[in-house]
Amino acid sequence: MMTTAEQIPFQLILNSGNARSFAMEALQFAKQGK
Repeated sequence: MMTTAEQIPFQLILNSGNARSFAMEALQFAKQGK
């Protein structure tokens, strides 16, 4: 089950390829928060 913090970067990836690097950073941050 995905958390909201994980859904945000995935949404950005779908919306903009340029957001991928931000999404990856956000995803790593979300994983650290677990």
